[in-house]
Amino acid sequence: MPDIIGKIIKECRNSKNMSLRELGDKSNLSASYLSMVERGVSAISITSLQNVAKALEISTSVFFDSPPASTSYVLRSQNRPFVAREGTPGIYYSLASQLPEGFGTLEPVILQLPPEKEHSEKAPIAHEGEEFIYVLDGIVTVWIENRVYEMYPEDSYHIMSNTPHNLANFSNRMARILCVNTPKFFTSGQSAGGRR
Repeated sequence: MPDIIGKIIKECRNSKNMSLRELGDKSNLSASYLSMVERGVSAISITSLQNVAKALEISTSVFFDSPPASTSYVLRSQNRPFVAREGTPGIYYSLASQLPEGFGTLEPVILQLPPEKEHSEKAPIAHEGEEFIYVLDGIVTVWIENRVYEMYPEDSYHIMSNTPHNLANFSNRMARILCVNTPKFFTSGQSAGGRR
C-alpha cells in the first residue's frame, strides 16, 4: 500500500535527520512530491523508489517485506502482502489468503499502475498460464497480439498468457486493476523481481 511505503520512507528519513528537501536533492525528486508519497496521497514508481532507497542508503527490500502468512481464510486489507516486479512500474497487492502448501492455482492481485511520463509502445510479453484483467479505476492501454486497446473502468480481458500482451498507464492518474493469473507468481516474502 502506498501509505505503508510512505511511512517507511518517512521513518528512514527521520532516523537520518534528513529533510524532505535534502532527500529530494539526493533522489532527483521534488520535496512536495515526496511529501505526498510519505502521506500516502501519491504512489511512487519502482524507479523513483530505488532512487529514494539509494539516497537513504537502504535496500529496496525494506519496502517489500511481506507480513507473516495468515492462518485465516479471510485476508484483511491492511495485511495484504505487496511486491514490485522488475520491469513493471506498478505495485502488486495479493488478495489471496494462505492455502496449504501445494494447493491452489489462482493468484488474485490488485495492480496499482502509476502514470508513465513517456508514451511508448511496450514490447509484448508471453508466459505460461492464463490471465484475467478487470479495470477498477483509471484508463489502461493494452497490447494484445497486434492490436492496441484503451480499457476503461469495468472493461476486462481474458487470455491465455502465451498470447503476446502488455499494458501501460498513459493517463494522468493512478490506475487500479484486478488481475487473476495462473500459475501463481506471488510468493510470501518476495521482493523486487519475479516473473510476468
